[in-house]
Amino acid sequence: MPSVSEVFEELQGIHNAVAPLHTDNVNLTNTVKTGLDTINISIQKGVQSIDTTLNTGFVNLSNGIFAMTQLQQYTNSLLLYNNEQNNVIMCTLRQISQNICALLNEAHTQTEYQESMKETLHKLNRLYEFAHPDAQLNIRNIDEIEKKISKCCPEKKPEPICRLEPCLLDATIPVAPKISYFPLTNNEPK
Repeated sequence: MPSVSEVFEELQGIHNAVAPLHTDNVNLTNTVKTGLDTINISIQKGVQSIDTTLNTGFVNLSNGIFAMTQLQQYTNSLLLYNNEQNNVIMCTLRQISQNICALLNEAHTQTEYQESMKETLHKLNRLYEFAHPDAQLNIRNIDEIEKKISKCCPEKKPEPICRLEPCLLDATIPVAPKISYFPLTNNEPK
């Protein structure tokens, strides 16, 4: 049987042989733990970066939608103003149309009167010339004097009988909204 000291020496030898394995195991455990910690920190930074990018993207998207909504409202108000202008144009065109129609009716009526008066006056003038030749000579002299006077002092023209009422535009041009849209980036501080 081996002695106690031999067993002790054998145990010490085994211990000395196992001790480097234990140290290697502790070193390996520490290395793995450090590697896992590094990976965990890297993953956390990546998740934070993704989260920041998503938040920035949502803020940019919200700001962009708000800006587009403001511009759409401005466009709608411009279309309403344009509609009001079109109403004024239509009113003016209606007035022009009514006046042209009235002028054509009046011109037609006056033409008929003038034709009948022309014939009658021509007959009367011929009758007067035969009945009063001396007065006809005086009329020609008076006509020449009146021509000279009208060259010197022309008659005042009568006021026009047709006056248009202006079509009023009730609307005012809308003012464009003040929109400032500056997208956020990951580099900007919040």
